[in-house]
Amino acid sequence: MQQQYMWNPWRTAERYPDRTAVVADEEALTFGELTGAADRLGRGLALSGLHSGAMVSTDIPPGPRFFALALAALKYGYGLFPCDTSDLTPDQEDKLLTDMEVAVHVSASRAEHRDPALCCPVTTDGELSELGARVPLTAPVPAVGAGYLAFSTSGTTGVPQGVPRARPRRPYRGVAVAPRYEAGTDRGPHLMASPTYHLGTLGPALYALQAGSAVVVQRAWSPAGFAGLIDRHAADSAMLSPDLLLAVVEAGHAPAHRLRALFHGGSACPPAVKRAAIALLGPVLHEYYGTSRSTLTEITTPEWLAHPG
Repeated sequence: MQQQYMWNPWRTAERYPDRTAVVADEEALTFGELTGAADRLGRGLALSGLHSGAMVSTDIPPGPRFFALALAALKYGYGLFPCDTSDLTPDQEDKLLTDMEVAVHVSASRAEHRDPALCCPVTTDGELSELGARVPLTAPVPAVGAGYLAFSTSGTTGVPQGVPRARPRRPYRGVAVAPRYEAGTDRGPHLMASPTYHLGTLGPALYALQAGSAVVVQRAWSPAGFAGLIDRHAADSAMLSPDLLLAVVEAGHAPAHRLRALFHGGSACPPAVKRAAIALLGPVLHEYYGTSRSTLTEITTPEWLAHPG
């Protein structure tokens, strides 16, 4: 049995405060800076009057600001629902947030959400951070319960559908660090390259961050850019949806720095594509499915080669 142990970003910040936590283009935060930002946001949510367990939605794109809010929700006992509303009509956005019982929407920019018909109040992470910074960290905040993340899935409709998730019974402690996921303070970064607002993509990145790995966000997709970021940051893990995995295979350009784990999921991967990916990138593929609805199946490369397809 592989040994597991509990870890979280605040432990990383205590031991390695200057270790890089999140990088996206020119934006970057260390673990010390990221957890400090998360604490300000979490206290801002609590001091704004939200009850413990309230659902918070956000359209902040992947990067340091987003991960600070995600960690704030986990530690301070709120649900976080990431949602890309850019392609939704106002009615679709309102229905999505209503179905998920969102109490407040944290927007990347207040100017983008002036629709008075939206089902909940709108704020920004900047406003929450300012509120949280008004009181010292030693000041009491309302009781903290379990924090968690909720996600959407397109299902067969092509329109995002919120997937309610049960709130955990115990407050957030971190993650059980498992060697097979190739994340931790002794590992290189995780490269996040696929669309963000799905647990299949965000899950491995958020896990890696909690375990002590940095997260590098690739905001503009290209196979060459993917390989370049792996080499530049000596990334040890990454996640690709099958369509992007196919693009990497077709480009035929492997990074010089070999990944330890390449996660893929979201839909079925044709066996021919998977074999080509294994030949190009090595026996490092780790396939999984069903995370949005809390039903997880996963298979390693050696297991898949023994039971292909």
